[in-house]
Amino acid sequence: LTDTADGLQIAPHHERFGAALQRLAERDGDRAHLNTAWHGDWTPWNTARSGHDTHVWDWERFEEGVPPGLDRCHWAVNTMTRAHGLSEARVAEGLTMAAAARGSVAAQQGGDPAGAAYLAAITGRYLASVEEAGGELIQQRALVMLASLEAHLTRS
Repeated sequence: LTDTADGLQIAPHHERFGAALQRLAERDGDRAHLNTAWHGDWTPWNTARSGHDTHVWDWERFEEGVPPGLDRCHWAVNTMTRAHGLSEARVAEGLTMAAAARGSVAAQQGGDPAGAAYLAAITGRYLASVEEAGGELIQQRALVMLASLEAHLTRS
């Protein structure tokens, strides 16, 4: 993610994202994390059930070596913001839902390493996309996620 931040060309994005990553490293850098994998875009619209089978598609964002819980966060944040609109408050509600689904009281109170890791990962992805052709289509989402990451790190 640091490489992503360093590669951003838009100065305010580069500076804000880099500072957020530094705060995240200071806060969670010493925590031991299990390395797992995530689909990277786990949402109801990329999933279907057929009898006892679950079908999942759009695996182009699959990644290994990540902390657990990122898919749960992505599902919750995206279903919340799709249903109620994109805002920092709705992103925070989605992360709270994800933490509650895991049964983590500490996570529900803002100290959730999965929520912070998710916001860092998705913010980096979206900010990098802003700088590509058609990036204006994701700019608002990228900036809301960046502000959500900053707020999440301030609260915890």
